[in-house]
Amino acid sequence: MKINPLVIQLVSALTFFIASSALATCMSGDCENGFGTLKVESGATITTIFDNRRPTGYYVMDMRSSGTNSVCEGVSVRGQFTGPRRCQYGDFPFFDQFLDGNRGVLILKAGIIHEEGIFKDMKLTFETTVDVDNIFESLRRARSRADYRVVDSLPEELWFLPTGRDSLLSEYVAKYYPKKEKALPTLSDDPAPIASAIGENSPYCVEGDCDNGFGVLDKLNNKVVARFLNSQAFGYGLWFNPNGSVCETYFIKGVATGGQRCTIEAKGVLDGIAYIELVDGKKSHSFLSDSEGKILTRLVLKDGKIKEEDIDPREMWQQAKRNRDSASDFVLAELPERLKPFPEVWFPSERAKASKPSKPKVASTPPKPKSAPKPKPVKKAKVAKAAPPARCVEGNCVNGFGTLKVGGSEFIGKFTDGKLFGYGLVMTDEVYCEAYLINTKFDGLAHCFLPATNHHVFRKMKGKINNGPQIIISSAGDITSFDMYVDGEKIDGYFGSTSNKRRRQSMELRNFQTGLSNLRRGAPEQIADWVPSQLRTIPGLEVADFKSMPPLNRERMTREVDPSNPNVIKTLPAPASRSSNRNGGVLSGANYETTELGQLALIASELNGNRRQVNPNYRLERVRIEPNEFELHFEFITPRDVSGLNKSLLRSSNRTAYCKSSKLEPFRTQNMPARYRFTDPNNEEINFLVKPADC
Repeated sequence: MKINPLVIQLVSALTFFIASSALATCMSGDCENGFGTLKVESGATITTIFDNRRPTGYYVMDMRSSGTNSVCEGVSVRGQFTGPRRCQYGDFPFFDQFLDGNRGVLILKAGIIHEEGIFKDMKLTFETTVDVDNIFESLRRARSRADYRVVDSLPEELWFLPTGRDSLLSEYVAKYYPKKEKALPTLSDDPAPIASAIGENSPYCVEGDCDNGFGVLDKLNNKVVARFLNSQAFGYGLWFNPNGSVCETYFIKGVATGGQRCTIEAKGVLDGIAYIELVDGKKSHSFLSDSEGKILTRLVLKDGKIKEEDIDPREMWQQAKRNRDSASDFVLAELPERLKPFPEVWFPSERAKASKPSKPKVASTPPKPKSAPKPKPVKKAKVAKAAPPARCVEGNCVNGFGTLKVGGSEFIGKFTDGKLFGYGLVMTDEVYCEAYLINTKFDGLAHCFLPATNHHVFRKMKGKINNGPQIIISSAGDITSFDMYVDGEKIDGYFGSTSNKRRRQSMELRNFQTGLSNLRRGAPEQIADWVPSQLRTIPGLEVADFKSMPPLNRERMTREVDPSNPNVIKTLPAPASRSSNRNGGVLSGANYETTELGQLALIASELNGNRRQVNPNYRLERVRIEPNEFELHFEFITPRDVSGLNKSLLRSSNRTAYCKSSKLEPFRTQNMPARYRFTDPNNEEINFLVKPADC
């Protein structure tokens, strides 16, 4: 096998400087100080941002015209190709080469690592383990920060970028051998990538299925949340523009059609909303309203074939409302706060006219009947089905730890104002569950054990219905099913493909594992004596455990009822009184627990309902109040190692989020700090506490 020396010079050289000579030709753009494509003597091209004729930052290198069937991407540091880089060599026995400095890995087309270590002239000279996950992440980060024109020049061969060492085999097989998943390719197979096997959106899909399903597509600084068919957006979707605006849009075959409703920043307008009409894919006319729906101005846009006085804001508003009504829950979950309100639009003159006082109409006096009318038969009112009786069978079910029996179910946990919040146990004869509860109802992660089958079930719940992923694990530790539910109904074909379902299953299982560990960490201390042993250990899954392991058939506590309050049984200590506030005054325990804390819990429940994927690096997994510490907890899951996170940036952004959010004003008023917790796949975490005094 002969290796072109030019390949080594271009890819592995520690220094690189393009002199102003006939050896290099600027093919397009500005190759001196700007974006351009430079062609060197061998025929290879380099597309990047140039600074004094030196490549700067992310670059794309195409050597297919130089006699070597190779394409590369990487990062140039001060004109030197010393940053992370990746090349694909279609003619070589290996498929991909990833390097950072002189340390790297060679990956066969079947997703198998051929060599790794320290390389010189494409040969392994010293065996050592390479952090390939860090190289993958560095290249992914470089793409996201690069100039969109450079990313746009990326050859199709490089769209696919693996996510980690552990998933190499499955990802390469899914990418290049979609019809051979059961019979994996061997090392002797021809290295012919099947580009059509992967949807065109897949390299930029950050969540879901962006080819045939619901997904989040982040491509070239344009983010689209929609339902996709054959890689084209259809129906109601969200469009996050590079300029910061967000639009509700109706897509047909990937093209925005009809009307848009967008956030806009206008001078003197607070939270302005722009309604834009699209004709033949171009913006025709628009009108601007404020956050209350008042119409501020109408405007004919470039090439608009309509007069300003003919613009009908009410018709445009109705069209936008019909678009919103057709939206799916997946897309609505990504809707930004500014677009959630949907006030009806109105002109100032209309509102003023409607507000003028008017005399109420007086009904005329009916004539006196000659004879008294016969009374109409009274219909019997339908009697509502009575709710199942609820009674406290142990402890304090008002403001403390206790057991509340509702029908055939027992709810065990810490109660506030008669409602169970946070970690709790729900026990029946057929199922034992540990879950996150709000107002004594399921509201998020639930882990249940079925005694009849010895199966463990992970699911996301809202009340009594499934609303999210569900995974069932057998007594042997095998996953027997993985499904997605929306409002209690299983969505068939949600994942689009077997490989996508397998990747999503792995991700959701890690989320459940981490979420349950975090849920148990926040559980009240007394709960450990009540958790059944069947719930503690999950086959094949490591989850944080409690201190002790009691038997399932626990003994009832002695019932000594307080005559002044039958709901309280004096077998547990009274709840601790709240600490004093920062001004030195002691809060009234009974009054505080009955009013303000309950209101804060409702706000926290609403915030928890809006949890989402913030960006590719962070997912807001749960929002809750920790009553023992008197803190508001925001719990994030990150696929990255927490040791590599930018702590100063996170601390600053968390402080801004806590101090500036109007939704969190009640927490600041009650002197309740917020703790932002970030947990990585290794269960390592960092957290930041923001106090009202920090604002």
